[in-house]
Amino acid sequence: MKTSAFPSFAQLPQEHAINMPPRRLWLWMLLALGHLPSMAHAASAAGASGGAEPAGGYVEFNTDFTSNPDEKVDLSRFERSGVPAGTYVVDLYVNDRRIGREGIVFRDANGSGTATPCFNKSLLDRAGIDTSKLDPAALVSDCLVLPELIERATVSYDAGELRLNVDVPQLYTRKQGANDVDSSQWSEGQTAATLAYNVNSYRSDIKGGQSATNTYVGLKAGLNVDGWRFRAQTALTTGTNRPSHWQTSNVYAQHDVTALRSQFTVGDIFTPGDLFNSTSLRGANLRTDERMLPSGMVGFAPVIRGVAETRARVEVRQSGYLVYETSVSPGPFEITDLNGAAGTGDLEVLVIEADGRERRTIVPYAQVPRLLRPGQERYSVTVGQVRDNGQGLGNLPTVAEGTYQRGINNWLTGYGGVQATNGQLYRSALVGAAVTTPVGAFSLDVTESWAKPVQGQGTQTGHSTRATYSKMLEQTGTNFSLASYRYSSANYMDLDSAVRVRAAARKDVILALSPATGAKDQLQIALNQSLGDRAGSLYATGAFYSYWNNGGHSSTYQAGYSNRFKQLSYSISMGRDFTPGMRASTTVMFSGYLPLGKEVISSPTLSTSLSHNSRNGNNNQASVNGAVGEMSPLYYSVGAQSQDTVPTTINASVNWSARYGQLGAGYSGSSHSHQLSASAAGGVVVHGGGITLAPRIGETMAIVSAPDAAGSYIDGRRDARLDSRGYGVMSDLMPYRLNDVSLDPSGATMDGQLDYTSTSVAPRAGAVVAVKFTGSSGRAVMLRITQADGSVVPFGAQVLDEQGNEVGVVGQNGQVFVRGGETGGSLQLKWNDEQGGGCSVNYQLAGRDASRTKTSFEVLESRCRG
Repeated sequence: MKTSAFPSFAQLPQEHAINMPPRRLWLWMLLALGHLPSMAHAASAAGASGGAEPAGGYVEFNTDFTSNPDEKVDLSRFERSGVPAGTYVVDLYVNDRRIGREGIVFRDANGSGTATPCFNKSLLDRAGIDTSKLDPAALVSDCLVLPELIERATVSYDAGELRLNVDVPQLYTRKQGANDVDSSQWSEGQTAATLAYNVNSYRSDIKGGQSATNTYVGLKAGLNVDGWRFRAQTALTTGTNRPSHWQTSNVYAQHDVTALRSQFTVGDIFTPGDLFNSTSLRGANLRTDERMLPSGMVGFAPVIRGVAETRARVEVRQSGYLVYETSVSPGPFEITDLNGAAGTGDLEVLVIEADGRERRTIVPYAQVPRLLRPGQERYSVTVGQVRDNGQGLGNLPTVAEGTYQRGINNWLTGYGGVQATNGQLYRSALVGAAVTTPVGAFSLDVTESWAKPVQGQGTQTGHSTRATYSKMLEQTGTNFSLASYRYSSANYMDLDSAVRVRAAARKDVILALSPATGAKDQLQIALNQSLGDRAGSLYATGAFYSYWNNGGHSSTYQAGYSNRFKQLSYSISMGRDFTPGMRASTTVMFSGYLPLGKEVISSPTLSTSLSHNSRNGNNNQASVNGAVGEMSPLYYSVGAQSQDTVPTTINASVNWSARYGQLGAGYSGSSHSHQLSASAAGGVVVHGGGITLAPRIGETMAIVSAPDAAGSYIDGRRDARLDSRGYGVMSDLMPYRLNDVSLDPSGATMDGQLDYTSTSVAPRAGAVVAVKFTGSSGRAVMLRITQADGSVVPFGAQVLDEQGNEVGVVGQNGQVFVRGGETGGSLQLKWNDEQGGGCSVNYQLAGRDASRTKTSFEVLESRCRG
């Protein structure tokens, strides 16, 4: 046996980067790569003789394609179109919708050598099959044959793609979106503790003045136990000539209430701000969590009803774009899961009958934030004490608040709510409705308040009326995204205003009413106008406020235009602000972004902005931003800023995002001052497998483990990688939806092999779910095996390990890629059982040296013994 270098592309470790295909697909690949001339000749001959498709449902290989045609090889195991019995990890698709990665049992019921997939009730539920429409007696079996259970159902397995396709009549499926998952499959994750940190330190040196250093440390801790999620946030501020101060906030515990599609929270909470203004409390809240709803039920969309005379196709378009399509049976139909529509624009419904006849109807569609689908409801119940948050509000009241919203029909949503405190400080009631019409969507509500903030004075009664409007003018491409007007009477107060007025009265001070407490009129409008793909777009926003206490008013307006010229993206804007007691200011700005290279994504970018303010003069900025490296990129920015009122400033910063955290540093300087900054951020997760560091911690995350593929990249991110023990963190998963979790083993060693490289998980909000990838490991080696007479081992021969498990197939030129022990191993090769074809080989590996790292594999020649 000797070490050798030779060309090798058969049996190379392609599974190191992708899923290892089944052996049958491997053989096709090897034949195509190694015998193209022979295949071309055979194809030519077949074409000349009118070659036909193979019969009998199987493929027959011409062994003349092999490297040693005189030595016949048993290839019958590759000829069967099915698969042998066993358990296969496959991607399950139902009606072309991906369900997830499942371990499916295949059984050979009739001894044909071809196995069929087994289903059970649990798997059918996960697959979105409506089992209530099936025979309960048949569902008790642990190996259901789907075509026998459901008429016209079909099942097919693509071994090359490791994909199991199931087609079932729509009648037997539940209505779900692409990533929707039944609530029984939501994972609450494992017991785990998390800690996210963010540290910033800043030093300023002023010429001829005093230097100062300030530091901020922010921590967010979490603990997940038995479905409960405990959270706490704390921060430390310290610096020159200021005492160190710790402040803890947002301490709460949360748990899902699945039956109500709601979240229960106790601790530091905020009331929802959709009807009343949001208030910070310490108490308890139970409220609807829309994330738990199927994606087709989130937000507002009308129910579309109609009648089909034949088996018809229904298409729904908005602004000319197809947003929904389905097939319906003859008779009445309802579409309740429309989720592709945008915020505005009427819907065109087209019913195409089987004989080609078409019928069109228009369904008005526009929405404001409070519109709900017919039958959908949203509620919130909150009880707690108002939090001071360092404002010195004194004796804090206890508050009870309840809100309820319900979609009544396609055009009407009703809503209402109440607020009340102890001690008769404050009470309020709100009632309103939202409607959608052909001319747009409107909402109107009225809030009545009763407040007694000052002892000895009577109750102040007032009201506030609010109206909103939204509409898309399709003919002109004009979008009124939101127009809102609110009028409040002189004695109207919201809850926060009443609490602050009482606190001020007890301190015997006169409270200067802010715009929030003394507002009379409020008008807000936002307008977007598309000018076409090449002409860009215009926008305009405005807000106007007037006040009871001083008769003054404030306003802000802004308008802009944006477009793109080749690689340059630019925008021009103008704004005007007016605040009582100050001179109005007008600002004009130009900003642009230009890649400095042919590659738009990876090239450095030049960013610039030029602005003029009527009060502060000119302000011009320019910077170059980019990244260096791919594995752990270093992001940089270098720029300058020039202002009329201050000296020109030079600034530079670098940020490094690595697998264990993020580090940053910055500098800014002028002729009068210099500033230095440093930052660090990241997270720590303590779980059943130990302690894992991460560059960031999100609300919902996965602990990914693959001991046989340490160093692999998670979800294609270069800063999310498995550590030396094979653990890593994937942050920012979507709760209550199916999330794909994948590994890229290109960063791992050659000695590891994964059984699969992607899977799916559906976590609950805030969960830390465990995702484990199985595989095997062993020292990688490429062998070129020859027989006693010097000829290579036949192509397609089986390769077995010492335990008799098949670990590979001989490729062209007698090459075999295997993983074994650190010092070597033994292999058995078989290629013709009837003629006794086969041999064994022992191979030995020397100790690793600097040139033989775990990221490479050795290449050896070995002689096979008969």
